[in-house]
Amino acid sequence: YFVNLKGLSSSSPIIYNSTFGTHYRGGGFYFRWNHHGVVVDPGLHFVTNMHEHGLNITDVDTVVITHNHIDHKGDMQLLEDLEYQIVGTPKIKWFVCKEIYDDRHTELERENRHPELANLFLIEQGKKYDITPFITLRATRTDHILIDEAQNIYSPTTFGCMFTLAEYDVNGIGTIPERTLGYTSDSTYWDNMEQDYDSADLLIANISSIREKDLLMEKKNPLHLGFSGCISLLQGISQAPKFFLLSEFWNGIDDVRFSISKQLRRITQHKGWETTILPAEIGMEIDLSCMGVRCSACGSYSKRVSLVKPQEAFGEITFLCEECILSP
Repeated sequence: YFVNLKGLSSSSPIIYNSTFGTHYRGGGFYFRWNHHGVVVDPGLHFVTNMHEHGLNITDVDTVVITHNHIDHKGDMQLLEDLEYQIVGTPKIKWFVCKEIYDDRHTELERENRHPELANLFLIEQGKKYDITPFITLRATRTDHILIDEAQNIYSPTTFGCMFTLAEYDVNGIGTIPERTLGYTSDSTYWDNMEQDYDSADLLIANISSIREKDLLMEKKNPLHLGFSGCISLLQGISQAPKFFLLSEFWNGIDDVRFSISKQLRRITQHKGWETTILPAEIGMEIDLSCMGVRCSACGSYSKRVSLVKPQEAFGEITFLCEECILSP
């Protein structure tokens, strides 16, 4: 299964919460495949969200961190501390960007330990890594951290993810089919970006802030996908993903999660796709075997769900299956 543990962008809730006394959270996401648990980008509040949704440190086998920003690595140290206190023997494998790898490498040298002993692995764009014999990570290109704005040059050390989850047999159930899980991480849209995610069954797109010129398709967001980047991604993909999740909405202006999702749905409908486009919510769970979303009311998994809009801006979104909705 896959469970989203990120609400809004991890950095903006810090400002919003301290200013208005709210309790918005960031986080990351988690998926489990063939008894192996993977955490991706454990930002601020990730551990709190994890515990509140039935997971703990013993469920974590691998952690992937795509870049060295606090909203994607904020709870890294907390996960390490929990592993030391609860598990004792280090078992978590860490697949990280160069900046985090270099910093951790320096710490390990001071402690007279080698990175191999700490299960620390450097990830580079364009390369493949076997997390387990049945989970493969291909690091995709991201354009996020500008190192030369005038020349439009981005740091090559950040990365997105394409996970391939190999099929496997479960006694009494049958064969769980292969799944592909794509994650753009933080990135502006770049030409032919969609080719990196063309085969994803589940695609998680970090949309971030929505600006007027972005909505009018006049100027793209230089650091994140934004509205126009998500449109370009959907228009360019040739194979329809089963789910397209909009993650990391920024809550600085207004709650646009529903209106943006509706606009993007029109694109997939125009292409004749049955892709389900959903704004990601903390606790949203997807069964990767049947590709169904967990109903917030009855707990069953359904391939068709309806969203219930919260009464207050940035409130919690609930997902209801057809059995839990009274239709005319």
